[in-house]
Amino acid sequence: DPNRFVPRMLSMHKRLLEARTNRLPPAVDTKVLSSWNGLAVSALAKVGSALEVEGFIEAARLAGSFVTRKLIEADKFYAVFTSGQAYTNATLDDYAFVAQGMLDLHEATRAKRWLESARRLADWMVERFYSEEDGFYFTSDDHEELIARFKEPLDSATPSGNGIASSVLLRLGRLDRNKKYVRIAESTLNHFGELLRQRPRETESLLEALSYLRDLEKARSETEQETFPRGDIQLAVEP
Repeated sequence: DPNRFVPRMLSMHKRLLEARTNRLPPAVDTKVLSSWNGLAVSALAKVGSALEVEGFIEAARLAGSFVTRKLIEADKFYAVFTSGQAYTNATLDDYAFVAQGMLDLHEATRAKRWLESARRLADWMVERFYSEEDGFYFTSDDHEELIARFKEPLDSATPSGNGIASSVLLRLGRLDRNKKYVRIAESTLNHFGELLRQRPRETESLLEALSYLRDLEKARSETEQETFPRGDIQLAVEP
């Protein structure tokens, strides 16, 4: 009977809470992580835009502003902020996820500052993590010295940095007509091509980047060639 059950449960919850307040509370992790904020900004900006919920977009804007103010300096990007201080060199995931969040925030608000932030992070990301032979490493070229620098193409609890980095570069490449970004993303996808075929369920972020690349190639192939009557002058018109 709900009329008896609900009050009884509420009474029990109240008594449990009173007992719990007499115990030492567990520690609370108050770190702010760049990468997770990047993912949150993307989600809030996309859903806020799709459902026209201004509160979500505002939350994305506030989180994006916090990251750019507290975790990015003149030429440094940090992974963690806590107790009023930023520390630890950012990894590929931090760069890629935050750059993606900035792009999604730009699409939701049309504010140029977010696009400029995405470009800056993308340039740093290529400069500090990219290798022509190997794709993107997880740590930067100025990170603390490890036994070996490794690459992570597989998705886990969070997407692969290589997948999100490739998507970011392809989206920026299309917006800015930047062939360098597109070439780097295409090279990264080619590098992991065999892995995509073997383990598609674990490389979904790379497959999403591949879909961006195919859209870009389709737009290229649809470029029309209009020939003038003389026959020796051609004008390329992009759709």
